[in-house]
Amino acid sequence: MSGNAEQVKLSPQAITAIAAACHAANAAFCRSLGDDSQPAWGDAPDWQVSSAINGVEFHLRNPDAGDAASHENWLKVKEAEGWKYGEKKDPEKKEHPCMVPFDKLPPEQQFKDALFRAIVHGTAPLLAPLEEENAQLKRSLSAQKGAATKARAAVAAAQPPKPRKFGPVKEQLGPRELAELIDGAEDVQVAFTDKNGREIAGLAPRTISGDAFQADDHALRLNVPEMSIHGPAQGSQAFRLGGYALLVDGDQVAFATRDELSIAAGQTYELKDDVAFMAAA
Repeated sequence: MSGNAEQVKLSPQAITAIAAACHAANAAFCRSLGDDSQPAWGDAPDWQVSSAINGVEFHLRNPDAGDAASHENWLKVKEAEGWKYGEKKDPEKKEHPCMVPFDKLPPEQQFKDALFRAIVHGTAPLLAPLEEENAQLKRSLSAQKGAATKARAAVAAAQPPKPRKFGPVKEQLGPRELAELIDGAEDVQVAFTDKNGREIAGLAPRTISGDAFQADDHALRLNVPEMSIHGPAQGSQAFRLGGYALLVDGDQVAFATRDELSIAAGQTYELKDDVAFMAAA
């Protein structure tokens, strides 16, 4: 590519879709070489899915990067994860025959990097305008619902809410799935509970912007500059914080516990780095 290539910014969903396409193309190419070991995207292990997504993100950030740079990025990530060279690919031993410099790869392996790069740069410009149209539609729908949302908020503010009961979700979504759900939501809140999952009266739920959440394979974490909570009024019983419930458009979608924290009258605690919803074990 020329040195004037522009970065294309895409949503996590679009990046994952491109990664799936790259994976499918790579699997088809491997089959043409007599290698049937590549699973379908839906059956691929987490490390393989993460590797493909990382590759797409690399090329979107570095549109002028060539085939060799693509391999170097893959090699750096693999080395950081503990992989080393081996004559045969062995995920359990973390051995891979492509753990060598790009110029030492066989031509067919070098072609995989060219194929991956071509798919990323061929599909990203096509998805970008579609995502912008979708974003405009969401903004329009959000504006239409704005009056109703404000009315509900006014009613809720006029009436003290009753404490709700939360707890572990039977089939909790993974961190990336939660991030996708939040991305399409109108209202996202974090509610504060005691160790038994009962909402703490006096600690109002916090409405959170969807882009304040960051997801990886291990957890969905809240990343905000400030999230301080204050103890009850003088003479009242201390709050006993023991968990967090994640609410998306009013429905609980995740729950996280923490070591019980007692917050007495006049006390303030900063929780900006505390809220995280972990992947199911």
